[in-house]
Amino acid sequence: MDPERGEYNPQELKFVDINGHYDGVSHWYKGHIYKNPTPSDVGMPSPLPNSEPVRHRDFLGRITHKPNDLARYISPTYAKPFHLIVQSTPKAFRQAQGGWRRSSLRGRPDTLLRLCVWAAGDLGDPRPKGSAEIILMWLKVCLIIPAEVILLLPRNLVALLPGGDLILPGGDLLKPLLSRPGRISDSYPVFFSRSWDYPRYARNILDASPDHAHALLNSPGALGHGAPYDRPGDKERLLEPRKLMIKQNNGQWELSDGTDQAYIVVSYTWDAFEVSETTEENPKLERIAEDMAKRSNVRAYWIDYRCVAKEPEEKSKDIHRICDVFRGARQVYVALLDLSDKSKKCWGSRMWCLPEAQTEEYTKLELASQVWNDGKTTRLLAEHFTGLLTLSRLELITLGLEALCNREKKEKTKADVAYALMSLLRYRPHMDPEVTLFQALARLSLANDSDRIVERAVCLLPNPNKTYTSSFVLEDILGAELWDIEPLCQVSGVGDENEIFLDGCRGASIRWKNAPRIYFHGRNTWKKRVVAFFWRTAPIWFGLGLGLLIYGGKQVPDSSGYGSSSSDYDSSSPTYSSYSSSPTGSFSKRQSSPIYYRGSADISKRSTNTKPLDGTAVGVGVFFLLTGLAMLLHLPWAVQRMHSGKVWGSTPWLIGFEGVLPIKKIERTLFGNAIGRLSYAPSSSLYSNRCPRERIGKPPAWSEDKSLATAPPLPDGHRWFTLIDTGPSMHVHIFSARMPPSVALVCGKEGGMLRVVLCSFETEGNLLRKETVLRMETPMLSLTKTHSWIRLSQR
Repeated sequence: MDPERGEYNPQELKFVDINGHYDGVSHWYKGHIYKNPTPSDVGMPSPLPNSEPVRHRDFLGRITHKPNDLARYISPTYAKPFHLIVQSTPKAFRQAQGGWRRSSLRGRPDTLLRLCVWAAGDLGDPRPKGSAEIILMWLKVCLIIPAEVILLLPRNLVALLPGGDLILPGGDLLKPLLSRPGRISDSYPVFFSRSWDYPRYARNILDASPDHAHALLNSPGALGHGAPYDRPGDKERLLEPRKLMIKQNNGQWELSDGTDQAYIVVSYTWDAFEVSETTEENPKLERIAEDMAKRSNVRAYWIDYRCVAKEPEEKSKDIHRICDVFRGARQVYVALLDLSDKSKKCWGSRMWCLPEAQTEEYTKLELASQVWNDGKTTRLLAEHFTGLLTLSRLELITLGLEALCNREKKEKTKADVAYALMSLLRYRPHMDPEVTLFQALARLSLANDSDRIVERAVCLLPNPNKTYTSSFVLEDILGAELWDIEPLCQVSGVGDENEIFLDGCRGASIRWKNAPRIYFHGRNTWKKRVVAFFWRTAPIWFGLGLGLLIYGGKQVPDSSGYGSSSSDYDSSSPTYSSYSSSPTGSFSKRQSSPIYYRGSADISKRSTNTKPLDGTAVGVGVFFLLTGLAMLLHLPWAVQRMHSGKVWGSTPWLIGFEGVLPIKKIERTLFGNAIGRLSYAPSSSLYSNRCPRERIGKPPAWSEDKSLATAPPLPDGHRWFTLIDTGPSMHVHIFSARMPPSVALVCGKEGGMLRVVLCSFETEGNLLRKETVLRMETPMLSLTKTHSWIRLSQR
């Protein structure tokens, strides 16, 4: 059991005390200093009740139990859920905290670059410096010389290794040798998660739960033996009504089984004629229906309170086939108390009026202009069903849903709108009183050839300031229509509440705890090569010069062994005498000479004269020393020059933090200096700003200087967040959301941009909850990995 990581064994502890995670105190864990929220930050009383551990099966099948306390995310390193630590700007840190841990915004730029920027200032800062600032700058430059030498030595060693001559201006050369965050990679961090649960309604019967798979077994065979299966949502059409009021031979009207004969339909409003679900007869309405049948020269009529079954199952079938009943009628009559506009509009405001309005062409167009208030939407539907206009499947469902939602309805189930809409479509799901409107609409879309409307709806961003009756919203505040979006994933099933299962979407993890070291590369120009040679060899020049000066300043002994005067010889040295023979055989004694032994045992009596070294070495040492010192003094500018230039490629990351900052501060935090590597996305969200002449992102005035403009109002419960993309685009995105999203799912594309759904993570069921949608550059797609069976909830 590791309480710090939030892991508990349910056999040891059934309920977990989570108040320690809401103490509002700063803590340290694995190199991160974070602050916990308080119960008031999440709107809960103190002390908090104990939490039961939630079972979680991760991507690799490992099972853990974690309490439902703070926000979590899936670690791309360990593929397990951990508490989410969100780095925040100073202003955001002073605001009320959400249900997550919070830390200060900090980056990990190159150490040498950060030291040089501290001493000499940023090259990208155009602000002129005064005399005092210049003096202080040079003092700092002199002060950091020892640190520069120490930091350059390992770089020179690595440069000698194979591949070490590569210029990596974005980080230490030692770093690529280590498998740690900040390593060079060609893809975004992977989101290691998938759902192991069965969907409530699967697209394919093979993916449904064995307990809920509906199989029509015509033979003893089982799955895989040719047994046919009922298609989910497949409900046959009516060729004729199941029940009709038919005039018998004795002149009485009786309820009988529908036969192959002509009939009329009477439409009305319950409130006008005082009809309810328990009504057995209504003489006034029945008299109108009998007169209209006689006028149409038919012997049968259909009226809902007499012909719709009372049993729940049969009643569901009858109600959701009303459209077929109206289409098969010889004539449809509308019963009104009077012919006033008020009575007409009261009848036209009913939700079931749209499925019923299958009369003659003139009447449909007249209804759209005189009876229905939403004339534009219903007029298009009327022209479609009269054959004057052909709507696509997407347009039909979109306009039908919009028209139905604008009508008055007496809710019997949560999904009444979906059941009214399906009367206009081919396949009609069986009514389930327990499902939500989102589930019913999603089932309806999956059952029909609806051009993947659910997949397209996932990519839409509804207005957060509006209240919708369902999460199945076909409105997009980013300016796209449903048919503009091309899905890049498939819905494989419908889950509980507002959940769907996605397959084939691409995604990446978003890093919140800190900004990693970003590696990037640019063109290795001749200027950079010259600068690299000097700043890498500066310690060598300085060291050689200093060594030559020290060596040349000493007096060294003369080690030749020979002197220039008689005093250099030792008188006590041994002598020898030589003899020569004469022809007569006598010997004569010659002059004795001293014997000198070089390196003899009596070395203490050798010559001790000294002489100075040649002045050339001292001069060379002075030259090397001054050259190395000049290089070290100019090293802060040389290092920044090495880190300048355009970025031709970098390690892709998605980095987020709470709040907003000027873009130069963001770049200094990530890279150590600001030279224009990052730019704002021109059209990613409603908070984007762009130049008038070119499609180039422009900094929002309220994010750069608070005194120039005020920030736009936030939706209720939302906070400001910033997302940095260090991939091909190098864009900065500003957005608002309720929770910091930890996952980015690429679900579609439109208008030359990707539709990226940002989601927060919930441990139970590996659930992703949709927070917002951003438009991002298309090259991001190839740098993300494909995911299967993602469980997504529409917030």
